[in-house]
Amino acid sequence: MVQQIILQLAKRGDPKALATLLNHALESRGITARVAQKEKSLQIILEAESVPEQKPTMTIVRSGLNNLGLSGIDRVNVYGRQAGEDFLDWQEAIVLTSPGEGDTVLQAETASSLEDLLNRYAQGERNFSRAHLPRVDLKCAKLAQIILRQADLSRAILREADLREADLTGAILRGANVSQADLTGANLTRAILGAASVSGEVASRMVGGVLTVSTNLHGTILTRANLTEADLSRTSLERAVMQRTDLSRANLNRANFSHADMKGATLTGTDLTRATGEKANLTGANLSKADLSGANLMGANLSFAILRRADLSDTNLRYAKLDGAILDGAIIKDAIMPDGQVYNNRRHFRK
Repeated sequence: MVQQIILQLAKRGDPKALATLLNHALESRGITARVAQKEKSLQIILEAESVPEQKPTMTIVRSGLNNLGLSGIDRVNVYGRQAGEDFLDWQEAIVLTSPGEGDTVLQAETASSLEDLLNRYAQGERNFSRAHLPRVDLKCAKLAQIILRQADLSRAILREADLREADLTGAILRGANVSQADLTGANLTRAILGAASVSGEVASRMVGGVLTVSTNLHGTILTRANLTEADLSRTSLERAVMQRTDLSRANLNRANFSHADMKGATLTGTDLTRATGEKANLTGANLSKADLSGANLMGANLSFAILRRADLSDTNLRYAKLDGAILDGAIIKDAIMPDGQVYNNRRHFRK
């Protein structure tokens, strides 16, 4: 009796009933499903200890939804990610069409704008400035030298994409997954890569409040890229390669660049307040006038770095390497020095 009630509720698009059926179908794969409804659209987040495999997982989801014959639902958005992570690893949209007679049929949504972009790129076109491609899936795409100035790529999947020498000036990449992408020599001047906030009814039902989706640049290659004045607040840059990258006046507030290779990078006037850069390689980096107040640079390599007039107040420099570093006029009030001592004077070094 209970199973019949759940089945009937699921056919009407009831989120709790659908989650129950999906969790049962995906249990053997270690995948947990969460479902929310907004008007005639369903949002499904699939999580597991490792990222759920998209193709076999979607085959199960699509088959199950097809068998149900959902009523009152026009679209289903499915997202896959690793449990505990803020960013999405893949996404797929399904539209439901009623051909007039018979059960509702599910069809994969065709993104004509994406197909158009890929076809035109293959034919030699490179300029796609102001393109509107939110949530687009360009995983592993080969798009070297593409021009996407002021394009909307918010919450896009760009994982492992080849974006070498791409022009992303002023592009919106909030909440995007750019993990392990190659952006060598790319121009991201004034690009917006900060975290995206998803609020409202769907977020409340999914996580009980506002869902913050961090932009994922984990392991991304940004060598010699131009990120001048870019918004990288709350961004994950762990193990990113940013040798000789220009991050002048960029916003890295609360960003995580632990273990990142930033040798010779330019961070003049950059906002690094409350950022985390444990064991980051900042050898020879220029951090003049950078604001590092409250940052965690425990174990970071700052050998020969330029920190003239930088604000290091309340910064954690425990075990950090400062050999040959230039600290003229730097503010280090209450900073934790490499030896673990807290420095209480307002200025340690004078110009």
